[in-house]
Amino acid sequence: MKSCVVSHQLLLNFNAVLGKKGGCRTVSKTPMLWRMLCKCDTKVKQWEVDEAGSFDTAVKGSSALSAAIFRNLLTEIAVLLDQYAGALFNDYMKFFDTVDVPTQIYRANRVNFPLAELSIILAQDLAPRMLQHDSACSIPIQIFRSILAGCAHSINLTRGLLKFDFQNLIDTNLDVTLETFVDDVPITSYHKSRLYFRNNIVKAARCYTKTCNDLKLVLSGKAYICLSDYKLACVVAKVLRKEKCIIHPLTQLVT
Repeated sequence: MKSCVVSHQLLLNFNAVLGKKGGCRTVSKTPMLWRMLCKCDTKVKQWEVDEAGSFDTAVKGSSALSAAIFRNLLTEIAVLLDQYAGALFNDYMKFFDTVDVPTQIYRANRVNFPLAELSIILAQDLAPRMLQHDSACSIPIQIFRSILAGCAHSINLTRGLLKFDFQNLIDTNLDVTLETFVDDVPITSYHKSRLYFRNNIVKAARCYTKTCNDLKLVLSGKAYICLSDYKLACVVAKVLRKEKCIIHPLTQLVT
């Protein structure tokens, strides 16, 4: 890996345009030889095992559904114990398309991501892409920002980007629980005191917004706050809107 040269025929990705509600998105189809290379990789897989964050729920044998069910169970228990409970559900604006490459390299290096493998992965991710729609292809488009959605290493790169800053976020907000499932980041909290619970949620939201700014990630306007007390959810949402954190309150507690 350290001495290899990637053939230029590999450095072209086809991105199929898929429709979705309110717009469209693309999923990359990488060359078969690149997918074979990803299958044979051992160093990045070992890095995942050695450096996995305690907050990372996108692990083997898990799913977004199982993570949500467990989160819902803890919330129901907290409510039965007469505690305030709830969560912030954050979302990014086109996460994979807005990853800043210098930030990706710097953060991955801080968490011991194998650098030789990182250089090869980014060479593929930054290779020209052709959009495909209805059997038609665009001319190759040069890429300067973003990582491939659909590449075998996209989740590894996401871990390398988020781990250092999210671990710091957790260490400075011990009264909330932060989890990640690739680019989904729910933040939950429980407490007997209404004031203490409110302050925990507001502080965590502020820190999370700052962390995203440091990572040069763009938060979308689709974030929601769902608390066991709807009036409190409206109060918290109003406080955060004054700080340009667009969060919408939900009328019932769901995860």
